[in-house]
Amino acid sequence: MNYYSLHRRSVLVVPPSVTVGAPTQPGENVVVDASSESAAHVEVEHHSSSDDDPFAYSPHVAKPETSPSSQEMGKLIVDYLISEGYREAAELLCQESGLELPKDDIKNLDARMNIRCAIIEGRLEDALRLVKELCPTLLDENREVRFHLMQQNLIEMIRRGEMEKSLEYAQENLSNDNMLTDSQLERLEKTFALLAFEKPSESPFGKLLDQSQRQMVSTEVNGAVLRALNRPAAPRLEALLRMIVWAQKQLITEREDDKTSVPPYPNTGRYGMPTSGPSSDTNTIARTLFGGTSC
Repeated sequence: MNYYSLHRRSVLVVPPSVTVGAPTQPGENVVVDASSESAAHVEVEHHSSSDDDPFAYSPHVAKPETSPSSQEMGKLIVDYLISEGYREAAELLCQESGLELPKDDIKNLDARMNIRCAIIEGRLEDALRLVKELCPTLLDENREVRFHLMQQNLIEMIRRGEMEKSLEYAQENLSNDNMLTDSQLERLEKTFALLAFEKPSESPFGKLLDQSQRQMVSTEVNGAVLRALNRPAAPRLEALLRMIVWAQKQLITEREDDKTSVPPYPNTGRYGMPTSGPSSDTNTIARTLFGGTSC
């Protein structure tokens, strides 16, 4: 008999009348101990090269009693598409799957996407105007979003080489603002530092000129607008994915080393998402699935 290193070893009880033949699963050796008169003890040897994989399949792991229905999954996807601005895709999915298009959620979608596109394209003056039209009190109530938009407007002026205009704009709207936090002042200093370089994009703070900076601001503003409209700041699908990632990390972390761990977003609003503060790039899934942003 050949012996192998074992990943796990389980013992099954088989009546004597049952003939144990070839292994039913690839990579298993079945050893029958026929010395017992009442039953045969079958030892099943499981061979696996993934000994350290905590997610390796185990036949002893209980399966969930229920799984999400196709309709429930469809609603999650529609919610994501609407939140990220894919109106046509959401309408088509509802049409093909027989789902009802949520009228309340799709309301103001076009206005939100106009704001998002203006930011992604670097048209911050347009973005500021559109935000004020859709949510007149947002910039006064949410100082962080106001700072993000004005800082990005300053960055766009520096990108275009409008040095004098950028200095005037900063003095009028940012430098004399006594309500800026220490974090905002630090970010503003990094933005001003771009003016000291002949080629700002090659400076230590050149990342501010990357497209990812625009994307981050558009995501933050979109979430703030949704909250101002009493809608979830991020799609439910994203919240579920965050919970899955957190749960996986918990499974591979020793309990005694992680006693203080808590689920993501302890101070959460609807759907387990943060009630304030910047969201991470919620368009990551959009770029993966649809090859670009929703703009």
